[in-house]
Formats: sequence, C-alpha cells, structure tokens
Amino acid sequence: MNRKGQGGILMTLLFLSMAPAGFIGCGGNRPDPVAVSDEDLATLRQEVRSILRPGCGSCHTTGLPTAKPDAIAAFDFRDEAWSSPMTVEELEGLASRSKELGEVPRSKIELLVGAEIARREMDI
Repeated sequence: MNRKGQGGILMTLLFLSMAPAGFIGCGGNRPDPVAVSDEDLATLRQEVRSILRPGCGSCHTTGLPTAKPDAIAAFDFRDEAWSSPMTVEELEGLASRSKELGEVPRSKIELLVGAEIARREMDI
C-alpha cells in the first residue's frame, strides 16, 4: 500500500474514534441502540434534561402555568425517568429536533435516545 492510501485509512480511523457514538452507522434520524447500565441511563437523563429544560421545560413540566397537556403526555421533566414513557417515534423526533443544538448536546441527546431505544428492544 502506498503512503497516500495509508493516510486515508488513518484519517478514517481518527474520524471514527472522535465521532459521537450516535452518529456512526446511524440510519436517518434514528440513533443506533446502545446498551447502558441503569446508573448511566439515569445520569444521561439528568444531563439531557438540563440541556433541554431551557427550551422545552415550560411546556413539559407539570405544575407550571405554561405546561401543555399534549407536551406532558409525551414527557414530563418532573419525573426522574422522564424519557422512559416515550415511544420510539417520539424519541426519534427528539433526536431529529436536536440538530439545532451544538455537537456536544446533540451527541448526549442521541446517546440517550439510543439507550432508550435499546431498552425498548430488549423488552420485546
């Protein structure tokens, strides 16, 4: 293999090692399912809640005068496991809407979505 070919392989490996887990092999807007421990899932939920709460909390938090019944039906930030009752379609929508956020928040959201999807697939 010539030197130019080796550089292409090295750049690909470097990209793969640096890319957020949810982006690799992702078909469309659905992050790949990823198994995480219960503790890691709880931590991800807290982190993503803190990312989403400024823009979504007014509608998705029971007890606030701005809360919307349809939004609460999808998820409620007052619940510790707020993402747990979401359907796969709702989770995919959450991942899709996160495109406007920066790369770090988006990768956290996609990781949470992948973990929640994996949980649902394991329950089947």
